[in-house]
Amino acid sequence: MEQPINNTLRNSSDPYILLLEEGPYTLSFEKLENFVDQRDLKRKSFFYPDISFISFEDGMLELKVSREKESYILLIQVEKEMLQIVCNCNTPVHQLCLHAYHALHKLLMFQGEHYFEHYQRSGLIELSKQLPEYFKTVHSNSGIAVETKKELGKLILPTTTLASFSKVVDVSTLLKTNTDQIISYAIIHSRKPFHLPIILPYYGTLNKARTEVKSFKNFIRVPEKLPNIPIPPIQKLLNSICFEMWKLVHQLPARILKEPASLPQIQTLHELWQQALPLLSEQTFLYQYYSFRLKFLRQKPIKKYMLPCLVNQIRPVITLQIKDCGDYYRINLKITIDGKTIPYKEKDNSFLLWIRRKEEHIYLWDLKQSALLEWMGEHQTATFFKVHYNTIYDNLLKHFPCTIS
Repeated sequence: MEQPINNTLRNSSDPYILLLEEGPYTLSFEKLENFVDQRDLKRKSFFYPDISFISFEDGMLELKVSREKESYILLIQVEKEMLQIVCNCNTPVHQLCLHAYHALHKLLMFQGEHYFEHYQRSGLIELSKQLPEYFKTVHSNSGIAVETKKELGKLILPTTTLASFSKVVDVSTLLKTNTDQIISYAIIHSRKPFHLPIILPYYGTLNKARTEVKSFKNFIRVPEKLPNIPIPPIQKLLNSICFEMWKLVHQLPARILKEPASLPQIQTLHELWQQALPLLSEQTFLYQYYSFRLKFLRQKPIKKYMLPCLVNQIRPVITLQIKDCGDYYRINLKITIDGKTIPYKEKDNSFLLWIRRKEEHIYLWDLKQSALLEWMGEHQTATFFKVHYNTIYDNLLKHFPCTIS
């Protein structure tokens, strides 16, 4: 039974009940969608928040959820047949607030739909608090995971019953004939500005040691072309984002500033990149691919153009260094990543920054940064006359950190 949509607003600081109708302590993606109203998700800047474990006492799980400069406290009362959710954002909402929704969505993605089983009485979390010397707690940006120390082997909990194994699939039988077949991802960009950058899944074969891709069979542009191999949930979500990118990029110019009417759709493509980046960082065998035109992506990937790369979630920062030159100001761009200045050369990659180390490291610009760099082109500096300062300030300077000398 789905929880009916309530048109009456509630405060997110009041408990909201999620009935767990699929089984004890079980919440799936499908059921989570029943507890959110799309009207409460209009803001799109809280995708995949960092989740920090604070405490767990008497069935109450306390988490901190953060995204960029925003942080909120989420309280989850864990019971066998329900979760009660409170968020201190104090937002008027119809059902879950977006902070609670995106936090739960990330927990399901990275920890699984049975995650809350660990928080039941006599469960793994409670036991690890009573006997910490036998457990290792791993903190990550998707909460905590508790692992038993190696010498304990497979831990049998008081809550373990035969029913616990009723839905388990023998992975070894699924993979025994296809262990060398993989789906992973390529970041597609053109050396000349033929199209904006996108991500596409590819289907490939690993070498015997399974340390690199031996052959690339094809790019997967639509769901119908997915091979018949097991696909984990995180890849299913990433695939859906990639397929949206593929549909959208055909409608867009290759430059951000070329057609102002296309900016809303370019913004949508950039938001898809923001959604994909945390998921992409979890994948192995990532490649960048030099394309020419989109039509060539219907062909088998050319191996020499597939180059290993890594993606980074840290955002680069552009600071405008303004120097007084008498009648005019000169602007130099200073680009930093995590506080360190990095050299930069414009490479027609639109909202991507490429840094060569042992492998190409890829960072995502925001759209204002991308537009500025596109406008600058190959020029390393820009100037403006002092008489135009007020206008230049409104149009440019106020949007970026600045230093003046």
